Amino acid sequence: MILIGDRINSRIGEVKRAIKRRDDAYIHNLAKRQAKKCDYLDLFAEEKSDMLWLIEIVDAVDADAELCIDTTDVDILESALSACRGEVMINSISGEEKRLSEFLQLIKDYNASCIALCMDERGIPATAEERAKVCKKVLERCVEKGIEDVYFDPLVMPISINEKNGMTTLKTLEILKSMSVKTTSGLTNISYGLPCPSNVEVAFLALAFRYSDSMILNPLDEAIIEMIRACEAVIGRDRFCRGYLRAYRKV
Repeated sequence: MILIGDRINSRIGEVKRAIKRRDDAYIHNLAKRQAKKCDYLDLFAEEKSDMLWLIEIVDAVDADAELCIDTTDVDILESALSACRGEVMINSISGEEKRLSEFLQLIKDYNASCIALCMDERGIPATAEERAKVCKKVLERCVEKGIEDVYFDPLVMPISINEKNGMTTLKTLEILKSMSVKTTSGLTNISYGLPCPSNVEVAFLALAFRYSDSMILNPLDEAIIEMIRACEAVIGRDRFCRGYLRAYRKV
């Protein structure tokens, strides 16, 4: 499974403060800790100067994890892509015509992989079937551009807001996999506003795993990482449980 670490995000209080004071050491350490367990590090900042500073710091980390640029601003995206070294993922496109027209050419030009949200100008569809229709539209546009490496995000909504949100997301994932597309999900969204969020995230992860190719998550939560190891073994993605055994031999 492709893991995308979500901790370098200016919406998180301590990260926002670190960006404001240009605390190189804090961001470098946070990136290094995540990179040990992730394939990509998601970077979110609302200002272009902040995003470019984050890229400079995280790029200096001696790790195998690549960068995932998280923005809806085409100007920030273009500048960020120019500053990145190596492979890069873009988070995210959607069914909104403006974002599609602005982002797809950049994705093609930089040979980037990307995440596509199952939403459009109307917002987030209420049903799994409607979200899948948006996915189909985005997929067709990506195919027209020759963009193949796309992960579709069904949009995880908090169960604290509506108890049906979890099942709607799971049904969307099931439909998306029946369409033979790759999927990802923002795991921490499911637990928003609830105590012991890790418990809720572990439960959702176990239910969603068979339909998932990737997860955007907090890789510093060991319970999440342990559940991923166990799920990979249970559904046959870990030959002879070698990954599972290797992890626990180190303990």
